[in-house]
Amino acid sequence: MGHFCRATRCPAANSLRYRSRARNPGGSLLPSKPGSILASVEGYKRHLRAKPIDLYATERTHLRPLPAWIPEPTQIHQRTVDTERYVNLDTNRYSVPESWIGRKVQVRESFRHVDIDLGLRKTVRHPRIPEPMNRRSTLPEHQRKHSKRKPKDPSPEETTLNKIAPEMNDYVQALKKHGRKQSTLALRQLLRMAQEYPREPMMQALHTAARYGLYDLDRVETIVLRNIASDYFLLDPDKENEDD
Repeated sequence: MGHFCRATRCPAANSLRYRSRARNPGGSLLPSKPGSILASVEGYKRHLRAKPIDLYATERTHLRPLPAWIPEPTQIHQRTVDTERYVNLDTNRYSVPESWIGRKVQVRESFRHVDIDLGLRKTVRHPRIPEPMNRRSTLPEHQRKHSKRKPKDPSPEETTLNKIAPEMNDYVQALKKHGRKQSTLALRQLLRMAQEYPREPMMQALHTAARYGLYDLDRVETIVLRNIASDYFLLDPDKENEDD
């Protein structure tokens, strides 16, 4: 026994009824002319205070065709910004803001430009490098600003040396630059020598060491001892033989 279905209540019947009304005389589901869309809407529209077909006829004289625009062909890539704030594309690297490090971005490659997008309103544009050349393209706003390092304050040993023996300053600077020992230990040893040995033989030894590029303070101290051996360590060879 078949099922009875009224056309006004059955969804299938309503669908067929709508499709039959939407068909144009040619038999296709979509109208062949834009005006037929408005023509299919009959009756006066209260919220428009007119018929749609009449409004279309009035506004049609003021319509202007859109200009012909052909979008530039682009190729889309998905990339992740590396730790140096660059995006790699065909062995070439393009810079992005430092805050994008580790983020996934969309790269749109066209013939002239490379656009890197992070979200809807964050876009970086680079001139495209035409060939894989393993080059970097860094925009001026992405260059890191290197802060100038403040000169370090001199160590206490260097400050004391400048006070008691300012004439040693040239050798002190060269010792800090070319010495093999840690600068603090070397300056501490030089300060001890300046306090223990006479100034004149000490300066003679430093001039000799600087002339030959000698910054081994143990050898410099040997030169100092050699300079003062005859002046401060007077030994009588005859008395030494008698004692023996």
